[in-house]
Amino acid sequence: MDNTAYQLPSPELFPLNTSYNREMIGREEIVQNTQVLSQVLEQANVDASVVSSVCGPQVTRYELRLGPGVTLEELGALAPEFRARLSPRQIRMLLPIPGRDRAGIEVPNSQRRFWGCGEFFEDRAWTQSKAAIPLMLGRNIYNRITVMDLTVAPNLLVAGDANTGKNHLIGQFMASLLMRFPPDQMRILAFDARAADLRPFSQAPHFVVPPANSPAAGVVMLEYVVEEMRARLQALAATGVHSLIDYNNSHPNEAFCYLVVFLNEISPLLKGDRSEKVKSFFHQLSSAGAVGIHLIATTEFPYRENLTEEVLACFPWRIALQTIQPGASKLILDEEGAETLGGQADFLLRDNEMVERFQGGLITEEEARQLTKFCAKQVQYATDDDLRSAMMKAELDDRNATAKARAASQAPALPFAEVPSQAQAGSYMDALKIIVQARLATPQLLQDQLAVNRERAENLLDELAAHDYLSPRMEGTDEREIHYDKLPAEAKGIAEQTRKTIEELFAELAAKIAANDPQSRTVVEFNKGIHAIGKKIVEEAAEVWMAAEFEDEKRTAEEISQLIYHLLVMMLRKKCSLEDLYRLL
Repeated sequence: MDNTAYQLPSPELFPLNTSYNREMIGREEIVQNTQVLSQVLEQANVDASVVSSVCGPQVTRYELRLGPGVTLEELGALAPEFRARLSPRQIRMLLPIPGRDRAGIEVPNSQRRFWGCGEFFEDRAWTQSKAAIPLMLGRNIYNRITVMDLTVAPNLLVAGDANTGKNHLIGQFMASLLMRFPPDQMRILAFDARAADLRPFSQAPHFVVPPANSPAAGVVMLEYVVEEMRARLQALAATGVHSLIDYNNSHPNEAFCYLVVFLNEISPLLKGDRSEKVKSFFHQLSSAGAVGIHLIATTEFPYRENLTEEVLACFPWRIALQTIQPGASKLILDEEGAETLGGQADFLLRDNEMVERFQGGLITEEEARQLTKFCAKQVQYATDDDLRSAMMKAELDDRNATAKARAASQAPALPFAEVPSQAQAGSYMDALKIIVQARLATPQLLQDQLAVNRERAENLLDELAAHDYLSPRMEGTDEREIHYDKLPAEAKGIAEQTRKTIEELFAELAAKIAANDPQSRTVVEFNKGIHAIGKKIVEEAAEVWMAAEFEDEKRTAEEISQLIYHLLVMMLRKKCSLEDLYRLL
């Protein structure tokens, strides 16, 4: 591959987006919050004082000096009172501030600040970075643009709930590699279970093969990476050197390039028979950084069944986006805090020493495509045909095995030659069509309609959630939310044909409540009572506001639909009819 005339992309490829909010909060807000914090301390007779404040992109950090004999535990005990007085904002306590002898309280700003990735790449923190593999992080609490070195990490885990800005963060990391390296110095492999986040970058000449979407192909890809690591280790051992740089300097004609592997949603790789093999690959690749191979893994399911101790040990550096599931923050970061984040690529980075907060840049799909196009027009895409063939064969074998197993469960005498294709045999697209038609996503529905067992039904739902067509499973119910705005075109067409009026939805919810099915999400919400339903209405109203303020009309409509759903549940709980409502409109 001749890259002698290769030109690295310029930040000018990212147009300056003036629609992002860059307003600082007013001094009055900081003074008011300082007074509230001081009042709580005084009323609790805790000898501590607010001595300074730092206004970051998302939050303002108020630094507190503790008086003689006052412990951090005493201050931490006041957290509920701080939250109540600063309601409805989620505060984050820092006991102490990392690297400081003071405590901190981070309070969300009424005005949130956002930047596009291009503005970060124009900064000298990027242009003058000496990092071997620089990854743009964004702005920290002090509004300083920060770049990390992946070779120091060396493997990175990004975890957090859906729709918290992970796609922007992964896009920012991918852009970092394309902005800094020509294809002969950086190769990329990717498993993209969602088949969406990395799609705009998929034609970049840096890819060894196009991103894999099926778990079977992903396993073959990881096996290839492990073999590549072993080959590099043997080459270094044969020449008596211990680092990739030393080897490349002494063997310029046989130099190894960096290889970064994106695993965008690892949960499908950690299911079933493939789980132990993938965990073994993760373990072996823990030391691959020594030969220039690095993993960036993501998950929207930060639960113990996915992130076991064995898996977490392979990713010492971790990023947490916003999490709602109890305990998820401690699982990812070993401390709480991720539940207080504000979404939109607001995240916490845990390295070997401390946890630090950052605001990532926002990158649009069009910006990603323009960056990829700039790179692709200079160098012909050269794929590894052997690896691509092996991945395609693994995917085909997996489909055939699934089809054969389903056919055997339905009719043991059916010859294999007559087995339908995977697209007709309980694929996740079959499941999606059934779910959209029924406007319901539960294992029981798929068991009944596809004649599969419970495990297969749950795996199909997890696969749809990995593509962001559904929400992750919610605690206390088997039902999942359908992300109508993320559906593929065919499924959207079905949804259009089956959409409901508010009257139809109200009647459906009433019927579910009357049936009292304990697996129904609506029944679970209804039985939690007025207080819990009311809290959910307040949360959804806030989500409507934030979507309208910072996102597009589709996302706003989705949030409004969720608000209407919870309002209808409240009406049913209070025994209000639609006629009661209409009389007041």
